[in-house]
Amino acid sequence: MKSEPQLFVRTPINYQSNRYYPLLFSIHWRHGNAISFMDYWKTPRTKTDFIMAFPQSSQMCAIDDYCWDDEALAKRELLEAYQIVIQQYPIDLNRIIIAGASQGGKLAIEMTLSGEIQSNGFISVIPAFYDIKPQIASLKQANHLNLRGFIIAGELDPFTPKAVEFYQYCQENDFTCKLTIEPGVGHAFPEKELPKKLDQAINFVLNQSK
Repeated sequence: MKSEPQLFVRTPINYQSNRYYPLLFSIHWRHGNAISFMDYWKTPRTKTDFIMAFPQSSQMCAIDDYCWDDEALAKRELLEAYQIVIQQYPIDLNRIIIAGASQGGKLAIEMTLSGEIQSNGFISVIPAFYDIKPQIASLKQANHLNLRGFIIAGELDPFTPKAVEFYQYCQENDFTCKLTIEPGVGHAFPEKELPKKLDQAINFVLNQSK
């Protein structure tokens, strides 16, 4: 099934069109949609400081459920969505984070490492890695001196061993990355203090102590 790609943008409280804002470009997970995915990313910082963009795939898995299974198509749509955001909104191009969860979390890492979207780095929640060889290849080729990554994984998530393996490879190759493993959490966003944890991830990727 196929529909049209969509893009949803949320501006911060007291938004001013003549001021430049950092961008959180967040990619939904498989069997989800952009509207429901937005709620996870509401944090004290994003509500007041960030323009947030939520692209929605054209690839349907079920009614009101979408996926990124065709990765070539997915990346084309993500690039198009990104271009729309930076053309239509006052984005600070020196403060951009690519984020996502599960399938979207894997894509966030890939889009960051490829440099297809200019960014400071990625936040990847429960990335759905089946095989990290493509990511390792991208990491080897990436000009990652100024990139940073933050991975949030679940202790009980079957994908976590691959996430740990990828993180260890980042460490061995001087890619600045942090990994947190949430106790008792499976393939899901951690419920405990999620806004606080995402703000910590944002600060880490932007290399800020705030």
